Amino acid sequence: MSFDGKKSFSKTIPIREADTYGEFRMYDVSHYEVWKEAVRKYPEWRGKEYEDVPRGRVVLRVKPSDNKFIVYMPKELGKHEPRVLAMLRIPSAFAGFDYSDLHYKYSSAK
Repeated sequence: MSFDGKKSFSKTIPIREADTYGEFRMYDVSHYEVWKEAVRKYPEWRGKEYEDVPRGRVVLRVKPSDNKFIVYMPKELGKHEPRVLAMLRIPSAFAGFDYSDLHYKYSSAK
């Protein structure tokens, strides 16, 4: 998922097609790999690196006692939580946000 506060780009797959990593299911494709698609959709992102637009990743924790989606993204996008959930069609009752992963820090905030 790439999201600049106005425009968003996400690449999703059905959960049944997601890869399993321990207790998580996720789409195992890097932001770098899908960046060309994002730039085709938003030509104004051309000339930027994928780290230049805030990005995140959504995983599904498949634990019987705690089955929910975790949205990893930079804290600068926190005010957009409802919009991110709506964009990805995730019910808020089944979602949590994690702003601690250094991989998803926004480059201008580093």
